[in-house]
Amino acid sequence: MKDTETANVFFFQPFMPIPVGRGRMFAARPVFTPENETGSSGHVTGFGDMQIMSLLGPDKADGNMMGAGATFKFPTATDDVLGEGKYQAGPAAMIFYLGRPWTVGTLVQHWWSFAGGEDRAETSQTDIQYVIRRQIPGAMSLGMGPTISIDWKADEGNKVTFPIGLGITKTFRWSNIPFKVRFEPQYSIIRPDDLGTEWNFRIQLAPVIQNPF
Repeated sequence: MKDTETANVFFFQPFMPIPVGRGRMFAARPVFTPENETGSSGHVTGFGDMQIMSLLGPDKADGNMMGAGATFKFPTATDDVLGEGKYQAGPAAMIFYLGRPWTVGTLVQHWWSFAGGEDRAETSQTDIQYVIRRQIPGAMSLGMGPTISIDWKADEGNKVTFPIGLGITKTFRWSNIPFKVRFEPQYSIIRPDDLGTEWNFRIQLAPVIQNPF
């Protein structure tokens, strides 16, 4: 029987679009990840590696949003278990249709390691987030937004994690600020043979703040 490990990860990832010139948008999304993991090696709590993605594209028009740019990872983890110990960089691109009643799109990022701890493994990884959601009455929507992960350096049988899911999103107002609350269980129909995520339960709280720009 394989050992079972659990992890609780808190993602703080503000998305900041900034108009640049006529009809263009620059967007930055940093990601900070406080984590705790429990497994055969014990219990570890701390911060994971920090990420930042930057994209440039046309300003949102006709319900479409797209952009391309670069993405980075920094070895800020407070414990070796929580990070990869490498500086990483690569391309990023997204395209979304934000319509009614459907929201459909994808965000693709790839990282190669180029510096960092010599005792840590080189990396080549791809994340593909796909989003399919449909609005329903009551300021709600049903759908999914999992992330497919591919570790190109892993052995055969350990490269791909492919989750599917179904979640519900509710929009409400608190002190005149719209909030989105989402609960979405996800199950990996393809996962690494040695150690992979089977179930992922995603809870999201997102305030919708007016763009100061």
